[in-house]
Amino acid sequence: METKKEEKMLKTFLKSLVIFIVTTIICYFIISNITWLKEILNNIEYDKFYLIFLSGNLALIIDLLCSVIIDTTIENIKIKKIESSFKIEKIEYYRDLLEDISPAILARIYKKNSNIEDQIVATILNLEHKGKIKIENYKIVKINDTSGLEEHEQYLIDLLTNKEYIIEINNKKQNILKEFNILVENEITESNLVQIKEEEIKVYGVFEVLLFMGLAFAFVLPIASALDSGSFLAFVPGLIYFISLPISLIILYKIKFIIRTDKGIDLKVKLNGLKNYLKEFTNINENGIDKIKIYDEYILYAIIFNLKGELNKDSKKIFDNFIKQILNEEYL
Repeated sequence: METKKEEKMLKTFLKSLVIFIVTTIICYFIISNITWLKEILNNIEYDKFYLIFLSGNLALIIDLLCSVIIDTTIENIKIKKIESSFKIEKIEYYRDLLEDISPAILARIYKKNSNIEDQIVATILNLEHKGKIKIENYKIVKINDTSGLEEHEQYLIDLLTNKEYIIEINNKKQNILKEFNILVENEITESNLVQIKEEEIKVYGVFEVLLFMGLAFAFVLPIASALDSGSFLAFVPGLIYFISLPISLIILYKIKFIIRTDKGIDLKVKLNGLKNYLKEFTNINENGIDKIKIYDEYILYAIIFNLKGELNKDSKKIFDNFIKQILNEEYL
């Protein structure tokens, strides 16, 4: 295992080095032929090393940004190939309700970057459907027996009942969304619906970024020290590079690649069929929350599939009121 890691790191090093050299050469020839830049450079003392330094800095910036974009794109292509390799028969129309699975989990299976606010609203409506809470005028007014809930469902109930818990998260809407997202993510992973791949891309992505920084110190900065002190223009790309470095590290740290398992793909196929059914055979997106008794749980799926239509305003009211209850400490 260690040998494979060492081989991959060596390949990453060689790839990064070659890309850096090639990009520097390209930048050098481009800069050398830019008329307006040549006029600026003619006003100060410079030589080929100056242009190499300028080109090297630009190459570092380009390679840094491209490494993030390319690595992410490659990983997403690999994931699509893995998911498409599962031989799951497609279903054109599926009308059975998936009552044993939380709407938030269904939303994440249907769309990996599903809107978290929609997930929360769908979960709240599902809790009312199960008799766990009561909603009046788009606001939760009563909490009943909450036994047997999923962890992310219980979390929403706790936000309305547990004062100490609210103090702990400092009453911030963003923290609520983040915590809810983490809980849902953990549950879909534990349910074997998805696998989350993040460590490998972090390790080798960060390695590439640090390698580029090392090249800057080993190659570009020594040249800079030999330049005339008035040659500030050459330092501008380097300054941009070092500003972009922590941003790129944050981007790499945040990236998570979600791979649906065969079980997850099977569920996704059913959800696609259910969406087709709702679009073709119902007018659910033309009705508001007040019609929930007519369409029952289909309302939840309209929110998950973003078929909200007239539901959009109602959905936003429920979410906004939920957050206001928490932030204003209107505990039940």
